[in-house]
Amino acid sequence: MVFKFVDKRKQKSFAVIPGVSTASSKNESHSFIQFLSGSRNESGNFVYPFDDFHSDTKRFSVEIGDNHFSTERVSLKMKDEKVKIDGEIKIIDPYLWPVRFYSPGIMGPFSFVPFMECYHGVVSMDHSLEGEVEVPFDEGPRGSELSSN
Repeated sequence: MVFKFVDKRKQKSFAVIPGVSTASSKNESHSFIQFLSGSRNESGNFVYPFDDFHSDTKRFSVEIGDNHFSTERVSLKMKDEKVKIDGEIKIIDPYLWPVRFYSPGIMGPFSFVPFMECYHGVVSMDHSLEGEVEVPFDEGPRGSELSSN
């Protein structure tokens, strides 16, 4: 899943992609959060041990380390030698994209293919946001406040 966020003034944006990479050996497998900065055209990965990945089998809820992704909120606590990203965004009144046999979602009929390398889905495209995330943008104050207008 890709979570894209834009500040209230529509000047700064970023996206995060939680995921897991499985390899033939457990030592090579890992979980990750990819960070994409729209204002700087940069991206990077925060890599976590494979065992730091947890997901709920009954609803959309993913945890990687201290980070949480669900239909209700995104909580970020990512840090490495160069950057720190910290905060929480609540997703208010999400319009959930229904997935049915006759309407298989964004992947179309490929969502039924059992051997795909990855699967994609849309959680919500129409909702309000509330919260704040500290993101190191080049110009302006550190951080970006996100909320509905």
